[in-house]
Amino acid sequence: MSIGTIYKLRYVSITASVLTVTDNLQAEDLDVQLRTLTQEPPLSLNGGEPTFSYPLSSWAYHEKLRQLRMIIQLGFELSIYSPEELPGMYWYLSHLCSTHLGHIDRIRTFTIAASRRNVSPASFPGKKENAAAERKRAFEKTLKLLDRHTTTVLAIDAFALALHALYVLLARHNLLPTATSSQAYSSARLRYELRMKPFIPITLPQLVPFEDYQREAILEGDSDAAVLDRATRAIAEARRAWESVLANGAFLPSFDKEQESKATATATATAIEDEWRRDVKDTLRACIGTSIAIGTVKKALAERSSSKKDSQGSPLNLTVEIPEVGSKNRWHDWWVVPCVLEKKAAPKK
Repeated sequence: MSIGTIYKLRYVSITASVLTVTDNLQAEDLDVQLRTLTQEPPLSLNGGEPTFSYPLSSWAYHEKLRQLRMIIQLGFELSIYSPEELPGMYWYLSHLCSTHLGHIDRIRTFTIAASRRNVSPASFPGKKENAAAERKRAFEKTLKLLDRHTTTVLAIDAFALALHALYVLLARHNLLPTATSSQAYSSARLRYELRMKPFIPITLPQLVPFEDYQREAILEGDSDAAVLDRATRAIAEARRAWESVLANGAFLPSFDKEQESKATATATATAIEDEWRRDVKDTLRACIGTSIAIGTVKKALAERSSSKKDSQGSPLNLTVEIPEVGSKNRWHDWWVVPCVLEKKAAPKK
Protein backbone atom coordinates (compact mmCIF):
# COMPACT_ATOMS: atom_id res chain seq x y z
CA MET A 1 0.00 0.00 0.00
CA SER A 2 1.41 3.38 -1.02
CA ILE A 3 1.97 6.31 1.34
CA GLY A 4 -0.70 8.24 -0.58
CA THR A 5 -3.25 5.49 0.01
CA ILE A 6 -2.42 5.36 3.74
CA TYR A 7 -2.87 9.13 3.95
CA LYS A 8 -6.26 8.93 2.23
CA LEU A 9 -7.40 6.15 4.54
CA ARG A 10 -6.36 8.24 7.54
CA TYR A 11 -8.27 11.20 6.11
CA VAL A 12 -11.41 9.09 5.85
CA SER A 13 -10.97 7.86 9.43
CA ILE A 14 -10.37 11.37 10.84
CA THR A 15 -13.29 12.85 8.91
CA ALA A 16 -15.55 10.07 10.17
CA SER A 17 -14.56 10.92 13.74
CA VAL A 18 -15.31 14.61 13.16
CA LEU A 19 -18.71 13.82 11.69
CA THR A 20 -19.53 11.50 14.57
CA VAL A 21 -18.74 14.24 17.08
CA THR A 22 -20.84 16.71 15.09
CA ASP A 23 -23.79 14.30 15.02
CA ASN A 24 -23.50 13.73 18.76
CA LEU A 25 -23.66 17.47 19.37
CA GLN A 26 -26.79 17.62 17.22
CA ALA A 27 -25.59 20.16 14.68
CA GLU A 28 -29.08 21.29 13.71
CA ASP A 29 -29.93 22.14 17.33
CA LEU A 30 -26.73 24.16 17.59
CA ASP A 31 -27.66 25.97 14.36
CA VAL A 32 -31.02 26.89 15.88
CA GLN A 33 -29.28 28.34 18.94
CA LEU A 34 -26.81 30.18 16.73
CA ARG A 35 -29.66 31.68 14.74
CA THR A 36 -31.03 33.36 17.85
CA LEU A 37 -27.73 35.27 18.09
CA THR A 38 -27.33 36.16 14.41
CA GLN A 39 -31.00 37.01 13.80
CA GLU A 40 -30.73 35.41 10.36
CA PRO A 41 -33.83 35.94 8.19
CA PRO A 42 -35.21 32.92 6.26
CA LEU A 43 -34.70 32.52 2.53
CA SER A 44 -36.94 30.83 -0.06
CA LEU A 45 -35.06 28.53 -2.42
CA ASN A 46 -36.59 27.90 -5.85
CA GLY A 47 -39.97 29.13 -4.67
CA GLY A 48 -40.11 26.64 -1.80
CA GLU A 49 -40.80 27.09 1.88
CA PRO A 50 -38.62 29.64 3.71
CA THR A 51 -35.57 27.99 5.24
CA PHE A 52 -32.35 28.91 7.00
CA SER A 53 -28.68 28.36 6.16
CA TYR A 54 -27.83 25.89 8.97
CA PRO A 55 -24.08 26.67 8.68
CA LEU A 56 -22.77 23.95 11.00
CA SER A 57 -25.06 21.28 9.55
CA SER A 58 -24.13 22.37 6.03
CA TRP A 59 -20.43 22.07 6.81
CA ALA A 60 -20.96 18.59 8.31
CA TYR A 61 -22.93 17.47 5.23
CA HIS A 62 -20.26 18.90 2.93
CA GLU A 63 -17.56 16.90 4.75
CA LYS A 64 -19.74 13.79 4.76
CA LEU A 65 -20.17 13.95 0.96
CA ARG A 66 -16.41 14.37 0.55
CA GLN A 67 -15.84 11.31 2.70
CA LEU A 68 -18.38 9.18 0.79
CA ARG A 69 -16.76 10.17 -2.48
CA MET A 70 -13.34 9.30 -1.08
CA ILE A 71 -14.55 5.84 -0.05
CA ILE A 72 -15.81 5.12 -3.58
CA GLN A 73 -12.58 6.38 -5.15
CA LEU A 74 -10.41 4.37 -2.77
CA GLY A 75 -12.30 1.29 -3.95
CA PHE A 76 -10.87 1.84 -7.44
CA GLU A 77 -7.40 2.44 -6.06
CA LEU A 78 -7.49 -0.73 -3.95
CA SER A 79 -8.95 -2.79 -6.85
CA ILE A 80 -11.96 -3.81 -4.76
CA TYR A 81 -14.47 -3.73 -7.62
CA SER A 82 -14.72 -6.48 -10.20
CA PRO A 83 -14.81 -5.44 -13.89
CA GLU A 84 -18.59 -5.93 -14.14
CA GLU A 85 -19.08 -3.55 -11.20
CA LEU A 86 -17.13 -0.67 -12.77
CA PRO A 87 -20.07 0.86 -14.72
CA GLY A 88 -22.26 1.00 -11.63
CA MET A 89 -19.58 2.30 -9.28
CA TYR A 90 -18.64 5.12 -11.64
CA TRP A 91 -22.34 5.98 -11.89
CA TYR A 92 -22.58 6.09 -8.09
CA LEU A 93 -19.52 8.33 -7.93
CA SER A 94 -21.24 10.69 -10.37
CA HIS A 95 -24.43 10.51 -8.31
CA LEU A 96 -22.54 11.61 -5.17
CA CYS A 97 -20.91 14.44 -7.12
CA SER A 98 -24.31 15.67 -8.37
CA THR A 99 -25.62 15.65 -4.81
CA HIS A 100 -22.52 17.54 -3.63
CA LEU A 101 -22.84 20.16 -6.36
CA GLY A 102 -26.43 20.83 -5.34
CA HIS A 103 -25.35 21.26 -1.73
CA ILE A 104 -22.54 23.67 -2.65
CA ASP A 105 -25.03 25.73 -4.68
CA ARG A 106 -27.24 25.93 -1.59
CA ILE A 107 -24.34 27.16 0.55
CA ARG A 108 -23.39 29.70 -2.14
CA THR A 109 -26.95 31.07 -2.28
CA PHE A 110 -27.03 31.71 1.47
CA THR A 111 -23.51 33.15 1.43
CA ILE A 112 -24.41 35.67 -1.29
CA ALA A 113 -27.60 36.60 0.55
CA ALA A 114 -25.63 37.15 3.77
CA SER A 115 -23.03 39.29 1.98
CA ARG A 116 -25.76 41.60 0.68
CA ARG A 117 -27.45 41.91 4.05
CA ASN A 118 -27.01 45.22 5.82
CA VAL A 119 -25.21 44.81 9.14
CA SER A 120 -24.94 47.52 11.76
CA PRO A 121 -21.32 48.61 12.38
CA ALA A 122 -22.05 48.42 16.12
CA SER A 123 -22.34 44.64 15.80
CA PHE A 124 -18.73 44.28 14.58
CA PRO A 125 -16.25 43.16 17.22
CA GLY A 126 -12.89 44.86 17.58
CA LYS A 127 -11.94 47.85 15.44
CA LYS A 128 -15.08 49.24 13.83
CA GLU A 129 -13.27 51.16 11.07
CA ASN A 130 -11.78 48.00 9.49
CA ALA A 131 -14.61 45.59 10.27
CA ALA A 132 -16.62 46.28 7.12
CA ALA A 133 -13.60 45.75 4.86
CA GLU A 134 -12.67 42.55 6.70
CA ARG A 135 -16.23 41.30 6.36
CA LYS A 136 -16.16 41.95 2.62
CA ARG A 137 -12.82 40.11 2.24
CA ALA A 138 -14.15 37.17 4.24
CA PHE A 139 -17.16 36.79 1.95
CA GLU A 140 -14.97 37.08 -1.15
CA LYS A 141 -12.66 34.37 0.22
CA THR A 142 -15.62 32.10 1.01
CA LEU A 143 -17.17 32.51 -2.44
CA LYS A 144 -13.82 31.86 -4.10
CA LEU A 145 -13.43 28.69 -2.05
CA LEU A 146 -16.92 27.53 -3.03
CA ASP A 147 -16.08 28.13 -6.70
CA ARG A 148 -12.92 26.04 -6.30
CA HIS A 149 -14.92 23.20 -4.75
CA THR A 150 -17.46 23.43 -7.57
CA THR A 151 -14.78 23.22 -10.27
CA THR A 152 -13.17 20.17 -8.66
CA VAL A 153 -16.42 18.28 -8.10
CA LEU A 154 -17.57 19.12 -11.64
CA ALA A 155 -14.33 17.65 -13.01
CA ILE A 156 -14.77 14.44 -11.01
CA ASP A 157 -18.43 14.20 -12.03
CA ALA A 158 -17.73 14.62 -15.75
CA PHE A 159 -14.91 12.06 -15.76
CA ALA A 160 -17.05 9.56 -13.83
CA LEU A 161 -19.88 10.05 -16.34
CA ALA A 162 -17.54 9.44 -19.26
CA LEU A 163 -16.11 6.21 -17.81
CA HIS A 164 -19.58 5.05 -16.82
CA ALA A 165 -20.85 5.44 -20.39
CA LEU A 166 -17.74 3.79 -21.85
CA TYR A 167 -18.04 0.79 -19.55
CA VAL A 168 -21.75 0.48 -20.34
CA LEU A 169 -20.91 0.11 -24.04
CA LEU A 170 -18.18 -2.43 -23.35
CA ALA A 171 -20.48 -4.45 -21.08
CA ARG A 172 -23.33 -4.41 -23.61
CA HIS A 173 -21.11 -5.96 -26.25
CA ASN A 174 -19.62 -8.56 -23.89
CA LEU A 175 -16.14 -7.06 -24.09
CA LEU A 176 -15.50 -6.72 -20.36
CA PRO A 177 -13.68 -9.51 -18.56
CA THR A 178 -15.81 -10.97 -15.77
CA ALA A 179 -14.84 -12.14 -12.31
CA THR A 180 -18.03 -14.12 -11.67
CA SER A 181 -19.79 -16.97 -13.43
CA SER A 182 -23.43 -17.98 -13.71
CA GLN A 183 -22.72 -20.72 -11.16
CA ALA A 184 -21.19 -18.39 -8.57
CA TYR A 185 -22.88 -17.90 -5.22
CA SER A 186 -23.37 -14.22 -5.95
CA SER A 187 -25.60 -11.77 -7.76
CA ALA A 188 -25.60 -8.10 -8.75
CA ARG A 189 -27.93 -7.31 -5.85
CA LEU A 190 -25.71 -9.05 -3.28
CA ARG A 191 -22.60 -7.32 -4.61
CA TYR A 192 -24.38 -3.96 -4.43
CA GLU A 193 -25.40 -4.58 -0.81
CA LEU A 194 -21.81 -5.51 0.00
CA ARG A 195 -20.32 -2.39 -1.61
CA MET A 196 -22.90 -0.08 -0.02
CA LYS A 197 -22.67 -1.61 3.45
CA PRO A 198 -20.79 1.44 4.89
CA PHE A 199 -23.57 3.72 3.57
CA ILE A 200 -26.61 1.78 4.87
CA PRO A 201 -26.78 3.45 8.32
CA ILE A 202 -26.53 6.93 6.77
CA THR A 203 -29.86 8.71 6.44
CA LEU A 204 -28.59 11.66 4.40
CA PRO A 205 -27.81 11.21 1.58
CA GLN A 206 -30.14 8.25 1.27
CA LEU A 207 -28.83 5.05 -0.25
CA VAL A 208 -30.05 4.59 -3.82
CA PRO A 209 -32.40 1.57 -4.04
CA PHE A 210 -30.90 -1.33 -5.97
CA GLU A 211 -33.58 -1.19 -8.70
CA ASP A 212 -32.82 2.47 -9.42
CA TYR A 213 -29.08 1.83 -9.24
CA GLN A 214 -29.33 -1.09 -11.66
CA ARG A 215 -31.40 0.90 -14.14
CA GLU A 216 -29.00 3.83 -14.11
CA ALA A 217 -25.89 1.63 -14.09
CA ILE A 218 -26.78 -0.01 -17.41
CA LEU A 219 -28.44 3.12 -18.88
CA GLU A 220 -31.58 1.15 -19.55
CA GLY A 221 -33.51 2.38 -22.57
CA ASP A 222 -30.62 4.37 -24.10
CA SER A 223 -29.32 3.33 -27.49
CA ASP A 224 -25.64 2.76 -28.23
CA ALA A 225 -25.56 6.04 -30.15
CA ALA A 226 -27.00 7.94 -27.17
CA VAL A 227 -24.53 6.34 -24.74
CA LEU A 228 -21.63 7.04 -27.10
CA ASP A 229 -22.67 10.69 -27.41
CA ARG A 230 -22.93 10.87 -23.62
CA ALA A 231 -19.39 9.54 -23.23
CA THR A 232 -17.97 11.88 -25.88
CA ARG A 233 -19.52 15.01 -24.39
CA ALA A 234 -18.62 14.03 -20.81
CA ILE A 235 -14.93 13.37 -21.51
CA ALA A 236 -14.61 16.67 -23.39
CA GLU A 237 -16.12 18.47 -20.40
CA ALA A 238 -13.88 16.51 -18.02
CA ARG A 239 -10.71 17.58 -19.84
CA ARG A 240 -11.75 21.25 -19.75
CA ALA A 241 -12.68 21.03 -16.07
CA TRP A 242 -9.43 19.33 -15.02
CA GLU A 243 -7.43 21.90 -16.96
CA SER A 244 -9.26 24.58 -14.97
CA VAL A 245 -8.48 22.74 -11.73
CA LEU A 246 -4.80 22.64 -12.67
CA ALA A 247 -4.78 26.32 -13.61
CA ASN A 248 -6.36 27.30 -10.28
CA GLY A 249 -3.59 25.58 -8.33
CA ALA A 250 -3.71 23.60 -5.10
CA PHE A 251 -5.73 24.48 -1.99
CA LEU A 252 -2.79 25.86 -0.01
CA PRO A 253 -2.39 28.84 2.36
CA SER A 254 -0.11 31.69 1.29
CA PHE A 255 2.88 32.47 3.50
CA ASP A 256 5.08 35.54 3.74
CA LYS A 257 8.45 34.39 2.42
CA GLU A 258 10.25 37.06 4.49
CA GLN A 259 9.19 35.41 7.73
CA GLU A 260 11.80 32.82 8.64
CA SER A 261 9.35 31.12 11.03
CA LYS A 262 7.24 30.21 8.00
CA ALA A 263 10.13 28.70 6.00
CA THR A 264 9.41 25.12 6.99
CA ALA A 265 5.70 25.49 6.37
CA THR A 266 6.37 27.03 2.96
CA ALA A 267 8.69 24.16 1.98
CA THR A 268 6.06 21.64 3.06
CA ALA A 269 3.39 23.47 1.08
CA THR A 270 5.62 23.45 -2.01
CA ALA A 271 6.15 19.70 -1.71
CA ILE A 272 2.42 19.11 -1.34
CA GLU A 273 1.68 21.32 -4.35
CA ASP A 274 4.19 19.39 -6.48
CA GLU A 275 2.50 16.13 -5.53
CA TRP A 276 -0.92 17.64 -6.21
CA ARG A 277 0.11 18.88 -9.66
CA ARG A 278 1.50 15.46 -10.51
CA ASP A 279 -1.81 13.89 -9.47
CA VAL A 280 -3.90 16.27 -11.61
CA LYS A 281 -1.59 15.81 -14.62
CA ASP A 282 -1.97 12.03 -14.27
CA THR A 283 -5.74 12.58 -14.26
CA LEU A 284 -5.47 14.60 -17.48
CA ARG A 285 -3.45 11.78 -19.04
CA ALA A 286 -6.22 9.40 -18.01
CA CYS A 287 -8.73 11.74 -19.71
CA ILE A 288 -6.73 11.54 -22.93
CA GLY A 289 -6.60 7.75 -22.66
CA THR A 290 -10.36 7.66 -22.16
CA SER A 291 -10.88 9.82 -25.26
CA ILE A 292 -8.80 7.39 -27.29
CA ALA A 293 -10.77 4.40 -25.94
CA ILE A 294 -14.10 6.09 -26.73
CA GLY A 295 -12.87 6.89 -30.24
CA THR A 296 -11.85 3.26 -30.77
CA VAL A 297 -15.29 2.01 -29.70
CA LYS A 298 -16.96 4.62 -31.92
CA LYS A 299 -14.93 3.47 -34.91
CA ALA A 300 -15.77 -0.19 -34.25
CA LEU A 301 -19.49 0.57 -33.98
CA ALA A 302 -19.39 2.56 -37.24
CA GLU A 303 -17.56 -0.23 -39.06
CA ARG A 304 -20.06 -2.81 -37.87
CA SER A 305 -23.07 -0.72 -38.88
CA SER A 306 -21.60 -0.13 -42.36
CA SER A 307 -20.80 -3.80 -42.83
CA LYS A 308 -23.06 -5.92 -45.03
CA LYS A 309 -23.08 -8.60 -42.36
CA ASP A 310 -25.64 -8.82 -39.57
CA SER A 311 -24.76 -5.59 -37.81
CA GLN A 312 -26.81 -6.36 -34.71
CA GLY A 313 -25.55 -9.87 -34.02
CA SER A 314 -21.90 -9.61 -35.02
CA PRO A 315 -19.43 -8.83 -32.19
CA LEU A 316 -17.23 -5.77 -32.22
CA ASN A 317 -13.72 -6.34 -33.49
CA LEU A 318 -12.17 -5.22 -30.20
CA THR A 319 -10.23 -6.52 -27.22
CA VAL A 320 -10.37 -4.92 -23.78
CA GLU A 321 -7.87 -5.09 -20.95
CA ILE A 322 -8.30 -3.56 -17.48
CA PRO A 323 -4.89 -2.18 -16.39
CA GLU A 324 -3.83 -3.04 -12.87
CA VAL A 325 -2.77 -0.42 -10.34
CA GLY A 326 0.91 0.35 -10.80
CA SER A 327 1.08 -0.77 -14.44
CA LYS A 328 2.25 1.71 -17.08
CA ASN A 329 -1.18 1.77 -18.76
CA ARG A 330 -2.88 2.80 -15.48
CA TRP A 331 -2.36 6.56 -15.57
CA HIS A 332 -4.19 7.19 -12.29
CA ASP A 333 -5.20 4.91 -9.44
CA TRP A 334 -8.74 6.32 -9.20
CA TRP A 335 -9.50 6.33 -12.92
CA VAL A 336 -9.63 2.81 -14.35
CA VAL A 337 -9.27 3.57 -18.05
CA PRO A 338 -9.71 0.37 -20.11
CA CYS A 339 -7.19 -0.40 -22.82
CA VAL A 340 -9.38 -0.87 -25.92
CA LEU A 341 -7.64 -2.21 -29.02
CA GLU A 342 -8.71 -3.49 -32.41
CA LYS A 343 -8.21 -7.20 -32.95
CA LYS A 344 -5.40 -7.97 -35.32
CA ALA A 345 -6.42 -9.80 -38.43
CA ALA A 346 -5.39 -13.44 -38.49
CA PRO A 347 -2.49 -14.09 -40.91
CA LYS A 348 -3.51 -15.72 -44.15
CA LYS A 349 -2.31 -19.25 -44.67
